[in-house]
Amino acid sequence: MRWNTWEDFSKWLEHEEVSKAIELWRVEEKTGKDKYASRFLYVCSRHGTGGVKPYTLKNPHWIRKIASKQSNCQCFLKVKTYHNTSVVLANYTNAHNHPIGNANLPYTCISKATREWIAGRLRDCVEPKYILSRIHQDAMGNEDELYFESDSHLRNRNEFITLANILRIQKGIRAETIRLDSDDAHSIQKWVTKLRSQGHLVIYKSCSDPPLPGSGTETLTFYLKTLHACHPDVHPDYFMLDHDQSMINALCIVYPLVFLLLCWWHVLHAWQQHFSTTAYPELWEKLKAWIRVTDTNVFNSMKTEIFVLAPQSFREYLETYWLTNSFLPMWSAAYRTKRSIFQDINMNMITEAYHHHKQQDFGFEGLSIEVRKRKDVILRLQSITLNDIEAGNNHHTFSIISCLQPGVAYTVDMIAYTCNCPDFPLINFCKHVCAIQHLFPR
Repeated sequence: MRWNTWEDFSKWLEHEEVSKAIELWRVEEKTGKDKYASRFLYVCSRHGTGGVKPYTLKNPHWIRKIASKQSNCQCFLKVKTYHNTSVVLANYTNAHNHPIGNANLPYTCISKATREWIAGRLRDCVEPKYILSRIHQDAMGNEDELYFESDSHLRNRNEFITLANILRIQKGIRAETIRLDSDDAHSIQKWVTKLRSQGHLVIYKSCSDPPLPGSGTETLTFYLKTLHACHPDVHPDYFMLDHDQSMINALCIVYPLVFLLLCWWHVLHAWQQHFSTTAYPELWEKLKAWIRVTDTNVFNSMKTEIFVLAPQSFREYLETYWLTNSFLPMWSAAYRTKRSIFQDINMNMITEAYHHHKQQDFGFEGLSIEVRKRKDVILRLQSITLNDIEAGNNHHTFSIISCLQPGVAYTVDMIAYTCNCPDFPLINFCKHVCAIQHLFPR
C-alpha cells in the first residue's frame, strides 16, 4: 500500500477504523538508519498485550457473560517512511479472527470527546446514572430511522457505554485530588489540612487528641457553636431530627429560637419498639393515622381510642416521653399547619431522596416545587364555577364553596390577597384566589 504523504496515510487509517469499527494500536517504532527513516507496527486492539499471565483459572468451566476483548487477532499493519521523500509504504494484513462492524463496537474505546464530556458532567456533581441516561438518549436518537434501517448501518459507540465506564472516569477524577497513603491516618490528616486551608469548616479529632468532656450534649454543643461561629448570619427556623435528647438539648442551647420537629418515620419506629405490632394490629394502624391528624379535637378523640387499645406499659411510655408539653408539638401534625411548601416536610429522609433522585430525573434546569405547585393550582381552576362563588357587600371579599368538602366555604379577600383554605399558606396562592382573578378580572 502506498500514500504520497503521512497526512494521506492518517486519513486512510481513520477511515479504516471508523468504517470497520476496529482500532489499530501503534505498539512499536524503530529507526532503520540508512534503509528507511522509521518503521511503525500497528496491531488490532483485540490482539492483546503483556504475554501469557501466570494465573491458573480456579473454575475454567465457567462461561463469561461478556466475552474477553483479547482474541489474539493476527491483523497487523507495518508502515515505513523513507529519507528524502514523503512517500509512505505499508504492508497490511486485515485478517481478523473476530466479527467487525457493529458486533465489535463494544470492544472499542470511548472517544476522547465523550470521555471529556462525561468528566465535565461529573465535575459538576451530576449523578453517573443521569449521565448514562443522557448519553444513551443522544446515542439512540430516532431508532426507527437510524439504527434499524438495516443491519449494515454502523451504530454509535456511545450506545454501549455502561455505568462501569462512567464510574471508572469518576475514580480517575477523584484521584486528581485524593492520594491515599499506605497509612490511612496520614492521608486523612493531609486532607483535613487542605480543606482547612481552603476555608472549609472541618472538625477533626485524632486518636491522640484528648476527648471532649462528655459524649452527648457537650460534644454536640461544641460542634454547633463552632458551626454558628463560622456562619453567624445563619439562624435556622426549623430543625428536624430523631428522638435524640442530647441533640435536642444542644440545639436549644445554641439556637434557642429554632422550632424542633421530630421525623415521623423515626417516631413510628420508636413506638413500634415498645409493643408487638402483630399482637396489636388495630393499635398500629391507629398510631400511623394519629400522627397525621391536624384537627385538635380529632387528635384528642383518637388518643382516647388508642389508650383503650394499648397495653398499660405502652400507655405509660407515651405519657412519659411523647405527650409532654415539650415533646408533643415536635411530632403532632396538629402543630404543623399553615406552613409554606418549602417547610411542608415530615420526614428527614425526604431531602436525601430529592437530591439523589428527583433532581436527576427532572434535570437541574427543571421546574422548582413552587412553580410546579402553581401550575397544578391553575389546572384545578376549572372545577370552580360562578355558581360556587358568592360576592360580599364590600366587593373585595368572596365566599367560595369547597368542591371536596360539602357544606364548607372559604373566604377570599382580594385586598389582603388571602384565603383561609389549607392550601393557601403553601405558596401564598390557591385555586380560590385564582378563580376570583379569572372570573372577576376587575
